[in-house]
Amino acid sequence: MNQKSNSAFGIRRSAFSSSSIVLLLSAVRYPLISAFCLLFLAGCNDLFFNPTQIGRFRPVPAVNVILDSLGVAEEAPSAWDGAEDPKPADCIVTETDYRFGPGDTVRIYVFELFQEGVPFTNDYTVTETGKISIPEIGVVEAAGLTETQLEEEIRQILSPSVLRDPLVSVTLLGSQHRVFSILGDAVPAPGRYGIPRYDYRLTDALATAGGISQFNVSYIYVSRTVTGEEAISEPVEQGVTEPGSPEQ
Repeated sequence: MNQKSNSAFGIRRSAFSSSSIVLLLSAVRYPLISAFCLLFLAGCNDLFFNPTQIGRFRPVPAVNVILDSLGVAEEAPSAWDGAEDPKPADCIVTETDYRFGPGDTVRIYVFELFQEGVPFTNDYTVTETGKISIPEIGVVEAAGLTETQLEEEIRQILSPSVLRDPLVSVTLLGSQHRVFSILGDAVPAPGRYGIPRYDYRLTDALATAGGISQFNVSYIYVSRTVTGEEAISEPVEQGVTEPGSPEQ
């Protein structure tokens, strides 16, 4: 092998490429440079140049956090922390007459109120103060009364000064209080719906809103007003029928 010796610099040249020359420096003449080269060579074995360790320059093991649940859907909603399981009393259907409230629409029928042989019919909306105003009758307190009670109230006003034996009929056309609201991502048609009858069930309410569009629904939360207080019943498992009307 052809070699030349340069005594001025203490560097031996050989047929190697120029990039390899720095590695053959004399450790005696240039100890600092030799030490740097040794550190450079030692760094080649580090993970910094390991192509299989992209972006991870220190061999630190990854820490995997173990969660209590696999997803947000399995976590209990914080808004229903005080919910309770259904009780036997929740499944009892109570048949009672509806009592009018503000915003309700009623139809009043009075036979021969203005003309003999001609019935009088008109629709009224109960005011915010719970009243309706009827011609020849005046202002009537309707809030809190049933259909039968309002009919009797109108009869007493008309008889005997206006009609000797008045024939009165009262019909509820629209209620602002006998309604329910259904919400949730699993409900195809969320919104506010009316309760058509006293034995309206939870399954009827779900069917009205389009059923359940997701298969991972485990609980249904029912919130309803009972005697002026808010009562929460939880959980109603999917597939279980709970009788009783969901109220606002």
